[in-house]
Amino acid sequence: ARARHVNTYYLRADPDRYESMACGIPVIAHHSPRLQYVVGEGGWLTDVTTAGFLAAQWPQIRTALQDVAPRSRQHVESHFSWPAAYPQYMAMYGEVVGGHG
Repeated sequence: ARARHVNTYYLRADPDRYESMACGIPVIAHHSPRLQYVVGEGGWLTDVTTAGFLAAQWPQIRTALQDVAPRSRQHVESHFSWPAAYPQYMAMYGEVVGGHG
């Protein structure tokens, strides 16, 4: 059970999105609970399986781009930077190794 917890934790990693957002580049991602957590207010979630999704949303995205870019970086800094992630990693390792967190 603990190994499954570690796998789940690492599967949440999404370095390409984190790097883009850390550079202030908002992302467009498929709407899912995991990506909602990753993207936050630093981009847009949509159903990317729908034909023409980007064309339909492009006017809204283009207008909001300058507002979303700073939020993109802020979201990554507050959730995925080392100072934010370190306590989470230590708690997870404590659970896995010591059976408590």
